[in-house]
Amino acid sequence: MAAAALLAVFVAACSPGSSADNAVSVIEGNATGAGSAGTAGAEQAPTVDDEQLGDDSLYTAPPPPQCADFNLDPDEACDDGNRDDGDGCSGNCLVVEPGYSCEPGKACVQVELCGDSKLELAETCDDGNELGGDGCSANCRVENGFACPSLGKPCVSTAVCGDGFVALGEECDDNNAAPGDGCSDQCQIESGWLCPIPGAKCQPECGDGLIVGSETCDDGNVVGGDGCSPTCRLEPGFACDASGAACRPTDCQDGVQEGSEQCDDGNDVPYDGCTAACTNEPRCAADASGEYTCKAVCGDGMKFLDEECDDGNTLPDDGCSPTCQREDGYESVNNVADLGGVLELPIIYRDFTPAHPQFEIDPKTSPRLPGMVQNQLACRNVGAGALAHVECKPAFNPNFSFSPTAGVAPRAWTLDGSKPAADSQPPQLSAAQIATAFDQWFTDSNQSTRVISTLPLALLDDGSFQFSATGANQFFPLDDLLPGVTDGAALDGTPHNFHFTSEVRQWFETSQDGELLNFTGDDDVWVFVNGQLTVDLGGIHSEITGSIALTPDGQGSTLTVQDVAVQNGLPGPTTTSTVDVPISPNSVNEIVVFQAERHVTESNYTLTLRGFNAPVTTCQSVCGNSVVTPDETCDDGPLNGTGYDHCSATCTPGPRCGDGVVNGPEQCDNGFNQDAYETEPTSCAPGCVRASHCGDGVVDAMFREQCDDGVNDGSYGGCTAECLFGPRCGDGQVNGNETCDDGNRRNGDGCNINCQRERNPI
Repeated sequence: MAAAALLAVFVAACSPGSSADNAVSVIEGNATGAGSAGTAGAEQAPTVDDEQLGDDSLYTAPPPPQCADFNLDPDEACDDGNRDDGDGCSGNCLVVEPGYSCEPGKACVQVELCGDSKLELAETCDDGNELGGDGCSANCRVENGFACPSLGKPCVSTAVCGDGFVALGEECDDNNAAPGDGCSDQCQIESGWLCPIPGAKCQPECGDGLIVGSETCDDGNVVGGDGCSPTCRLEPGFACDASGAACRPTDCQDGVQEGSEQCDDGNDVPYDGCTAACTNEPRCAADASGEYTCKAVCGDGMKFLDEECDDGNTLPDDGCSPTCQREDGYESVNNVADLGGVLELPIIYRDFTPAHPQFEIDPKTSPRLPGMVQNQLACRNVGAGALAHVECKPAFNPNFSFSPTAGVAPRAWTLDGSKPAADSQPPQLSAAQIATAFDQWFTDSNQSTRVISTLPLALLDDGSFQFSATGANQFFPLDDLLPGVTDGAALDGTPHNFHFTSEVRQWFETSQDGELLNFTGDDDVWVFVNGQLTVDLGGIHSEITGSIALTPDGQGSTLTVQDVAVQNGLPGPTTTSTVDVPISPNSVNEIVVFQAERHVTESNYTLTLRGFNAPVTTCQSVCGNSVVTPDETCDDGPLNGTGYDHCSATCTPGPRCGDGVVNGPEQCDNGFNQDAYETEPTSCAPGCVRASHCGDGVVDAMFREQCDDGVNDGSYGGCTAECLFGPRCGDGQVNGNETCDDGNRRNGDGCNINCQRERNPI
């Protein structure tokens, strides 16, 4: 072949971007063609001066392509300059061995190939697969809670459910291995719960339609006023029959206890153990031996006797249990109930119809029964007669009140059951008279109409509560409660309903300051303490004022009774006496005021109470006692508020891995922190450390990294920011200090292994 033709081919082969293989092919082709087609092609080749090559490398005929020559030939997968196996490129240059990256013209570089059962570079395990969650992660790192002692073998869990650490494979760990508290005995989150903090108590997920833990309802939402509160506590007046279902209003007084009702006796009558609002009351009654005792009932809102607390309900997980025992994690304070500006006492009225024919009531318009027109309890100023009640007295009768003689105690009269009864009435009336008359005064019969109402006692400056209807504003409650129904014209011509009785009760615990009751009334007023008569103002009379004072004596209480009688507006004698009523500290005590209005001249009633409000329990969780209550998220005891990975001073989560905020020793925190490879700026691995990423100096081949020099600035011969090969000799592009780049790194083809043009020696 002519020298000029050869040089032309050489120049073409050394041109930037040209292929060395093509150059060889051209040379060989021309040589072959010279033997068969003559020299026509050679004669047309231009003349090339040797000095134009600009390189002091001497051109020599290239060796034939072969494995182990550092050149990547078309049929080779790699070529590391040798025929050894196990160094990244197989001995026949056909296979890039697992765990290696092979750049043309260079020795192969070992990289991580997770799943090959070999421990390579930064790998800490390799169990023969590329799956995570089995102890060895998808990038061959030992996962939290596992040990991987053997290559290619399954890892072994070291997690201990109940140790407070959430290992991979565990969804939660609340420091115990007991099920039913949100985190199962296998440390999996149970339905209806949230377990956001490792080592902390799980919390019910209110609004998910499942009733768990401290929830007493869950209607599938967190809206209040529909029977289930935003914290999934049952609201008063509702029942929630099934998880996820809407709650329904309950019908108090229907005789069926349900929902938030503490009781339901089917009536609205107070003082029978169950209030008109279906809440418990203390129960007081005479036992078989005749002894009158009172017993506290859990939920009545009065802390007595063996109760550790009573917060007025029977719901659990609020500090006071359904059996009125203090619950762990709470502090309970038993203070006298704050009654606000008004004390509302239930009061029972019984209205009686007069027997005089001129006041007979039309049964069609009256709410009372027709038989009531024959009532024997009529007390009208009509003189003696068959229709007059045996208790009607035209004037004040000392037999029904305190004797004006100082120091004389009232009659020894006790309650039979819970009402003044015939067999306990003083013996000045015959049994027949009593049986047909007095028994009806404070019990239901067809001779009376029962009316349930409230008596509002307003707060006074001295801390006592008072209701007063006297003087110009007298006491005619049934004029309003039974409108249109009156007993006829009073003697002054003003129509009022005069004939009725009333009953008021209150329970209390003795205090160091003593209790005080003041009252005025006409006609009859009887006051009982713990079932024993302490004040007797029986009979028809003008307004009389009396008082009771309870004074502790160290062993119980001494009941001091003071009575001031006022007759016809004139001051009367004052009688003071001491009544021995057994009252024990911290016990349930009862005071009852019975009153009857019989005479049709006036009606006065004043009731003043001080200190007769029983203690009620207020419970509050205690942050810092290491007990997590339902309203707390965590409680680390004395470590609360001490910094990273501890509970705050308010028993809410403090800074920690998983809160979504980078703090403490954390490198990252996206709230999930389970990423094996960093695919976005928020990626984060377990432990709040950065996941494997381009730039960490480790080639993660399974995540398509070709290289990773830790700098990754894309400089010549280096690695790009995407962990791909940067510009380099052999990439087919002239860059850096290259004078040529024919896409390989081979000497003897016009562009040598350093991408410099070779000089023609001819």
